[in-house]
Amino acid sequence: MFARPFFKLSGGTRVNILRLASGGPEQGRRMTHRTLIVARISADDEPAVADIFRESDDGELPHLLGVVRRDLFSFHGLYFHLIEATDDVAPALPAVREHPLFVDINTKLARHITAYDPDTWRSPRDATARNFYSWVADRHPPKPDHHDEGENHGRSVDR
Repeated sequence: MFARPFFKLSGGTRVNILRLASGGPEQGRRMTHRTLIVARISADDEPAVADIFRESDDGELPHLLGVVRRDLFSFHGLYFHLIEATDDVAPALPAVREHPLFVDINTKLARHITAYDPDTWRSPRDATARNFYSWVADRHPPKPDHHDEGENHGRSVDR
């Protein structure tokens, strides 16, 4: 479905990627493509990983891929790397895979990030999530009155 929907870190470690998309013309906003990378990290490595991305994000690499936002999360040894881009980043990856900036960041990250489950990972399909529910806030929610207090002003987006 997607070209190489995983990052391959130096040393052959594959990091799972989950792809999501949100926002769209129907919401009156530009489509944003989101990619969620799931891997493993030690809490002790979080500052180093943040520094690696801080340095990279100050440079050219995010722009080469169309990345407009990056958020890093951790939870009980899991690493979640949410990338928002103007377009799907997968088609741009082959063109930058050998770029010195891409090689550099992946080499540095390989010291801190490991695959979620390297023993059972067989294909990118093993890491692809299906978005089964989304909610988008209305641009101009109605003013609350006594009839709709507590109502959820937004709408579900069928997937």
